[in-house]
Amino acid sequence: MLEPPAANDGDKTAEARFVKDAFAPLAFLFLFLWLFWHRVWLAGIAVLALDIAFMMVGWWQGLGLLSSVAQAGLALLVGLEGRNLIVANQLCKGWRMTSVVHADSRAEAELRYFGTVDTTPKTRAEGYEVPAGENPRLPWATRVA
Repeated sequence: MLEPPAANDGDKTAEARFVKDAFAPLAFLFLFLWLFWHRVWLAGIAVLALDIAFMMVGWWQGLGLLSSVAQAGLALLVGLEGRNLIVANQLCKGWRMTSVVHADSRAEAELRYFGTVDTTPKTRAEGYEVPAGENPRLPWATRVA
């Protein structure tokens, strides 16, 4: 679960984003186009440059099989790590990873996350003691008598 940086003032869950941690078949098939679609520009440019370099090595040096294996490996790498690149890109832009939810579908992930998260902030003024460095929204903030 990723929360945007602008959400620090208002409702943090309004623009929250769930990113599935699994193989991305479209990233495997379309490589740099998939990365550009998800606005991971630098990784997309790097993958495009590597793809072109592998093609050129295959054509000019006569290493067609080696070139094909390298391109397949690059496609597999993007398919396996593409979603992690999206998360890393969002984290660099100031987004925060608030939790990890194990679920079979997005709908189930939303139910599990929003069903267990208390969205009303509890502060010391309301009688809740929050340990130093902890998020006051988390459920383990203890009630002070």
